Amino acid sequence: MQTQRAWQTAFSELAGSRLTSFDCFKVKNENIFSLKAKLSSGGLVFAKYFLGGDGPRQAEAEFNAISKYYNAMPRSLGYTCPRPLDCWTDERLGGAYLLEWVDGRRGDSYFKLFMPFEEARKDAIRRSAEWLGIFHSIGASEPAPLGAVVDIGTVGKALEDTVAENCAALGPTNKSIESPSELKQRLTTISSENVTIVRVHGDFIPQNVIVSRREIIGFDFTADVVAPAMTDVASFLLPLLWYGSLKDLGGKGKRFRSDLELFLNSYTKYSPAPSLDVSILFCLIELMRRQQILKKQIAEVGLRKRWSKLAHLKATQRVFLHMTREFA
Repeated sequence: MQTQRAWQTAFSELAGSRLTSFDCFKVKNENIFSLKAKLSSGGLVFAKYFLGGDGPRQAEAEFNAISKYYNAMPRSLGYTCPRPLDCWTDERLGGAYLLEWVDGRRGDSYFKLFMPFEEARKDAIRRSAEWLGIFHSIGASEPAPLGAVVDIGTVGKALEDTVAENCAALGPTNKSIESPSELKQRLTTISSENVTIVRVHGDFIPQNVIVSRREIIGFDFTADVVAPAMTDVASFLLPLLWYGSLKDLGGKGKRFRSDLELFLNSYTKYSPAPSLDVSILFCLIELMRRQQILKKQIAEVGLRKRWSKLAHLKATQRVFLHMTREFA
């Protein structure tokens, strides 16, 4: 409580008379706060506040990055991000910036609503992919061989272990690849293929996209991390598995593959994408990462939530095995 009062006092002093009220709705860590605030004119804004000695630098860096992307986005085509409004810093109090508040349906809600309507769902995937392609084209870097950005040996071992673990968990009818040697051979074959290195969004998931008939608005990015572009693609596609029924898992793998191809076809209008095999590999890496997160959550949550997490884990395992068959 004392810490909360301290940051509220500091932020109020930094904001001065610019804001008449604010509510903290997300705490990233003890020094970074996301706020819904109101200007003295009455308009709503999004504010992000960085407390501490490094706060001014962080606030200015993020504000400048968002300004760069906002100015470069083709807003007339319906692809944009929230409009940057102001940034203020103080060596003693930290730093903060304001963005225009955007109302609309977040991507996770949109995909859940339109899950039964395949054309609407596909259209949202296509437009999200085009937004990301534009975003990556603004911060593109040089391509690099896959083997230079991914430890092929470590990933290969992790894939083998996860295949064996998932087959054991789901039963013998869920056979994956014929042998581990196939997987190693495939990894060796594609290790020299190029992947595009970009300034990634870093948290490109459906809930960080606002979808409407006219616009796709992406937000909650800093663009300060350079990584393979496909990491953003994989992080967006995986949550789509959770929308809709988790009882009928037989078609989840095929749908995931179909979503990946649809996403890549639209993404490549604005940015280059690697081969389908390389793209599948990044999806497999993300699937393994999510499995580890789910297992940790299952061990920590109560019984009611545990059943939901177990269903998510089972779906992830099935899709993982399906995609390893596609990969090998």
